Amino acid sequence: MPKTTVPSHSDASEDADQDAAAATPSHASETPATDTESAEPAQAAVARETDIDDFFGFSDADTARDGSGPSARANGGMGCEQAGHPWPDPANLLAELALARALGRPALSRLRRGRNELVIIQVPNAGWLAPVGAVIHRDVQNASVVRLQTERQRGRDNATAEVSLSLLRGRFVAALTTNLNAVPVALASAADHVVRLALPDAGLMTRAIRVLTRRRSGFRIAAADIAGLGLDDFVAAMRPGSSPAVIAGRLRRATARLARGDDRHGAPDLATLAGYGAAKDWALGLVADFGRFLANELDGNELESAILAGPPGTGKTEFVRAVARAARVPLIETSVGEWMNGSSYLDQVLAKQNAFFDSVLAKAPCVGFVDELDALPGRGQVTSRNADYWNVVSANQLLRCAELRSSGKGAVLLAATNHLDRIDPALRRPGRFDRIFTIARPDATALMAILRQHLGTDLPGADLSEVARLGEGGTGADALGWIRIARQVARRADRPLCLDDLLQVVRPMDDRPDEFVRAVALHEAGHCIAAFRLGIAIERVSVAPRGVAAGWTQLGVVHDVPTRARIEAEVIEILGGRAADIVLGSGPQAGASHDLHMATVRLTAFHTTQGLGEALIYRGTPEGAPNLGALEPRLVQCVEEHLQRLMAASLALITANSGAVAALAETLVRRRVMTGAEVAGIAAAHPGRGDTPMRPRRPAAGQSIRSA
Repeated sequence: MPKTTVPSHSDASEDADQDAAAATPSHASETPATDTESAEPAQAAVARETDIDDFFGFSDADTARDGSGPSARANGGMGCEQAGHPWPDPANLLAELALARALGRPALSRLRRGRNELVIIQVPNAGWLAPVGAVIHRDVQNASVVRLQTERQRGRDNATAEVSLSLLRGRFVAALTTNLNAVPVALASAADHVVRLALPDAGLMTRAIRVLTRRRSGFRIAAADIAGLGLDDFVAAMRPGSSPAVIAGRLRRATARLARGDDRHGAPDLATLAGYGAAKDWALGLVADFGRFLANELDGNELESAILAGPPGTGKTEFVRAVARAARVPLIETSVGEWMNGSSYLDQVLAKQNAFFDSVLAKAPCVGFVDELDALPGRGQVTSRNADYWNVVSANQLLRCAELRSSGKGAVLLAATNHLDRIDPALRRPGRFDRIFTIARPDATALMAILRQHLGTDLPGADLSEVARLGEGGTGADALGWIRIARQVARRADRPLCLDDLLQVVRPMDDRPDEFVRAVALHEAGHCIAAFRLGIAIERVSVAPRGVAAGWTQLGVVHDVPTRARIEAEVIEILGGRAADIVLGSGPQAGASHDLHMATVRLTAFHTTQGLGEALIYRGTPEGAPNLGALEPRLVQCVEEHLQRLMAASLALITANSGAVAALAETLVRRRVMTGAEVAGIAAAHPGRGDTPMRPRRPAAGQSIRSA
C-alpha cells in the first residue's frame, strides 16, 4: 500500500456546527471564534457525521434504546448501564471522535480491521497518548500500540525493535508520538500512514457532548467557548450526569478564566508598565496582532517571538506575564533549570524540553516563556567532552523553536536571559527568536511608576520622587524589596505605612562621622566637576557606601574615538577626586588608591599597547598593561612623568572650579544621591575661573564607576 499522510479534516473544513454555533445569539457577546470558517456545505458536514455514526453503529434509536455507540465503547464496548458505570470516559470518547475525524470513513474502516500495517499518529500533547492508545486497543483487532516518546538512542532502538517484531507477527501497529522528529528514521520510512490529530474544535466538542449526554438537538458549542482549553479542561467539564448546558457553562467559565488571566494572579497591566522602552511598544503591537489573529485577520506565522535580555531584577518575567494577560491567552512557563531539575540524563532533559513545546503547541494561541535561556550554552562554547550532550539539547531547541514558529497556530515564544552573549547565535536569528530587547535598569521616572505599582493602595497621593531619586540605579525587584521592608517596619510598629518608612529603607541611617562623609562628598564632587568640564557624561553620584567604596560616581561611556586627547581627558577626570582632596580638603588620602590604579592602567596601555606614546612596539594586551614590574625602568619613568603632568592638569582644573566643587560637595552631604542633571545644574551655576576646557557631552552608551 502506498504511504499516505492523512491530515486532520478540522484543518481544512470544519463541522457545520461550528458556523452555526458562532452565530448563536446567546454567544453574541463572547470572544470571536478562532477557527477558520467552514468551506464545506452543511449537508456534507452532516453526511460525514452520519458516516461516522454508521461506522460506530450509533443512531438516535440506539441512543434512546440501550446507550450503544461511541459513548458505550468509551466504557469498554458495551452500554454504560451494562458495564456498571454511570458515565463513559470523556477522554476516550474525545480520542475516538478525533481519530474518526482525522481518518475519515475509508481509512477508519481499514484501521478497525487490524491489517498488518504501521500507522504513526501524532497526538496534540502527552495527555492524549493514553486515551488514543486505549481506543486503538479496544476497537482495532490484533493491535499493538507503541509510544515513541523516548529521546535516548537506546530507547529509539528498542521501539524500532518492538515495532518490527509486531509487524513480523502480522499485527497492526500504531506508533504514538507528540513529535514526529522523535520517530526513528527506519519507522518513518516504513510507515503506511501518518496521521496528525488536531485538538477538538467546536463541532467535535458539540458532537462529543451530544454523544455523552445522549441528546441530539437544541445544543451547540461555539469556538469561543473552548478557546485555549486542553484535554484536562474538557474532561473536568464533562462530569457524570451533567446536561449539555451545564457542561457548556463549565467550558465557558474555564475559557473566561484563561482570558481574564485568573491563573496569573499579580500580573501587572501592560499598559501601565514603566521602564521597558521599545520592548513595551513591541508588546502592545503583539497584543493587537493577537487580536487580529483571533479574528482571522492575520496569519499565525506573522506573530513574532522575542528574547528579553538584561540584568537580574529588571522585571523580565513580570513583563511576559503582563503580555499574556493583555493578550488574553494562556501562559506556559518553564526554564532551562527546570529541564535539568531532578535528573540531568539526556533523555529526561529532552523529554521535559519537548513536553514544554508540546504544551505550547497544544494550547495555542498562547504565550510560551523560557527563563534562564543562557543556561543552555551555545554550541561554540561547550568543550569536546560535553559536546555530545549539549549539542543534542541545543539542536532539539532549534528544531522545536522553528516548528513552533512556523506552526501558524498563534504560539508566541518569549525568553529571558541575563547573559545574551552566551546564547547560541542560531537561536538569536529570525525564525527562532525574531526580536531581541534589552531591559535596562529603570530611570528615576520609571522607578517612581514601579514604586507606585507595587505600593498598591498604600501611600495614596504621596510624592515618591525623593524615593525614586535616592533609589535610582535600583531595579524593579529592589523597589519591591524596599516596600516589603518598609511595610514590615510599619507593621511591627502597629501603624499604617508612611513615606518616611520607605525613605529610611532606601536611604538607611549613616553612622559614619560627619567629617568622614564630607570628605567622601568632596572627593566625589571632584570627579563630577572634572567630568562635566571635560564633556564626560555623568549618570549619578552618591556618598552612600557601596561594598568597600565609601562613595561612587557613575559616568556614561561616550561614543568617541580613543585619541590621545580623549584618553588624557579621562585620566584627568580619574585624578579629579585626588585633586579635590588636595585643593579643598586635608590633602592626599589613601582612599584614592583605586583611582591611581585605573589611571596607571590607562597610561601604561597608552604607551605599551595602543601606539599613542613615543614607541610603537606592542607589549601585550591592555588588560595586562599594569604589570609594571615586567617593564624596563625607562618605560616606568615615562608613565610616571605622564601621570604627574595630568595630575597637574587636574589640580589646575579643580582650582579653577573650586566654587562648583565645594557647592556640589555640600549638596551631596545633604542629599546623599544626585543625578547627572542635578550636577550639571550646580556646575552651570558656578562657572569656573580662567580657560577651563569645555567639550560637548555625548549620549552615554555604557557606564563606568569611580569609587572612593
